[in-house]
Amino acid sequence: MVYKMTELTIFQNFTKVVANLSIEKIVAVIKSNKYKAQVAKLQLLLKQGKDKEYAQSKKSLPAFTPSGKFKDGRKMEFLQEYSRIIILDIDKVENITEIRKKAENCVFTHVCFISPSGNGLKILVKTDNSVSKHREAFLEVQEYYEKLLNIKIDPSGKDVSRLCFFSWDPEIYVNNESEIFKTKKEMSIKSDIENLIEQIDGKKVDITGDYDEWIKIGFALESEYGEFGRPYFHDISRHNHTYNAEACNEQYTKCLRNNRFGITIRTLFHIAKKYGVVVKSINKRVENNEKEEDNFPVKESKTVKIKERKKITSNKFNIAEEYLNQRYDIRYNSVNNKFEYKEKDAKEYEDLNENNLYVKLQKDNINLSLNNLVALLKSDFVNKHDPFLEYFKSLPQWDEATDYVEHLCSFVKAKEQERFNHHFLKWLVRTVKTATNPDSYNKQAFVLVSNRQNSGKSTFCRFLCPKALSGYIAENIGTDKDSHVAITENFLINLDELSQAEKAEINAFKSMFSKDRVKARLTYDKRASIHVRRASFLGSTDKWEFLTDENGSVRWLCMEIEYIDWNYSKEVDMDNVYSMVWHLAKDKEFVSELTRDEIEENDRINKKFQISSPEADLVERFFEPAGEDEDGFFTTPPKS
Repeated sequence: MVYKMTELTIFQNFTKVVANLSIEKIVAVIKSNKYKAQVAKLQLLLKQGKDKEYAQSKKSLPAFTPSGKFKDGRKMEFLQEYSRIIILDIDKVENITEIRKKAENCVFTHVCFISPSGNGLKILVKTDNSVSKHREAFLEVQEYYEKLLNIKIDPSGKDVSRLCFFSWDPEIYVNNESEIFKTKKEMSIKSDIENLIEQIDGKKVDITGDYDEWIKIGFALESEYGEFGRPYFHDISRHNHTYNAEACNEQYTKCLRNNRFGITIRTLFHIAKKYGVVVKSINKRVENNEKEEDNFPVKESKTVKIKERKKITSNKFNIAEEYLNQRYDIRYNSVNNKFEYKEKDAKEYEDLNENNLYVKLQKDNINLSLNNLVALLKSDFVNKHDPFLEYFKSLPQWDEATDYVEHLCSFVKAKEQERFNHHFLKWLVRTVKTATNPDSYNKQAFVLVSNRQNSGKSTFCRFLCPKALSGYIAENIGTDKDSHVAITENFLINLDELSQAEKAEINAFKSMFSKDRVKARLTYDKRASIHVRRASFLGSTDKWEFLTDENGSVRWLCMEIEYIDWNYSKEVDMDNVYSMVWHLAKDKEFVSELTRDEIEENDRINKKFQISSPEADLVERFFEPAGEDEDGFFTTPPKS
């Protein structure tokens, strides 16, 4: 048997993983003076009879796990590699020199050193057992050394996760040629497994290239060994070029939780045989079962066969879920109603192409139909993601002192500056509420009016969309179905150059301002459904007269702009602006809706932006109001 040395895990304070080191490096540390002072202090405490202080101070020493390499903790589920090393703890002995000499003369002793107390020994022994038989191997080694040394040995070493504290021993004993302690084991599936893994290691063959078979191998080991099959799963999986210890660990944990598919240990040997890895002692069993499905035991009952077919379908969904979970992070964007994904190591999400994913599944022998793939994606398997809420919740807390909105407004010179600042803040708060609260919607569009071209109105409007939401601003939408859907999938709608819009479009936009929901049928949907409006409207125009509704235009907040200072793009951070706005949006005391007086004021101001009708022009041209001393002329318009 070729003995493969495994790195051992170093822990601080019993639970915190700080490093993984080879046994050679651990020996070197114990031999050095690194912990000399700490160990001397501990031994002094014992001589002074201060046992409690000794026990407490001892915890400051780092410790290692002689029996394996762990990740994130010392539970068995965190075991990544099993070292096959047994730790023997001998403490509180009087004739320590004589006992140490006997131990070091033993051909099985690999390492021997003085414990931190100064009156005990630590002995490390290499064995040929598997992790599933660690306890039995420990008892055999314990029994052997108890007879050899004529003392009792602490039984704690039977635990795979047993810790051994670092010490200081300049005379530490190491025998790199120590013999492997052969445990008394019967020929069984356990030894067949070890034989199989030795062949895989020797031939350097990967039997896990097919994802479906990799999952089955995990279930096969789980069915025979439970938690103790985890190291075997790592040993078999590590020959794949995509091997990742953490992902492998997660997969085996899932196998432990969910083996409902009748997979047994023979499935592993059957898969291995396809790759030329054959274990003689089990050869007949594999050959006898080749005609059976390697997933499920063969039954004659029709009822059982129907159940098996249902299991197979269920198994496909489970395998597909595992496959996707291992390779991708997938989410459903609840704003743009698209699936998004990224590979595990990638940073940015991108739109998911279901057809590409379907082809990838087929190439890796995951036989799931495209319809079933879409059904899986639309199930609870995929979590929903709201980019608007995520953005606003991630913003820094507003200090409630700095007025970031007013700072932004200072770069815009408005004819009525106070009115501009007041309504701009309230409009921003309504905008955030509309984006994040399904019960709120912004009824007014904020419009910058200036007869100066290239004044930066459109650029300023675009600047109001934060960088994190740059993909959620639409411009110059129409009045068709797609435009109605757009108000449910964007943060801002920029109505650039309103002066070019026709009367029907202006009236259609006004109608959109009043919508809080849109009924539409989206991609993959079988029927139309209701979607919450998310977008708020803003715009710009260099034409003074653009409003067409003679009955009033309270939906438009028109602001006359004299000029815009371009330095806002350098000096204003929109994340800070929205941190303030987000705070106010959650403040129940802040009134963001227009008051009755503000509505009347706005309606009065908007009359100057009203397009005059031909009839109104004629009346204005040929008539004027009568004076107080003049007789007025009263008439009724003729009926057409």
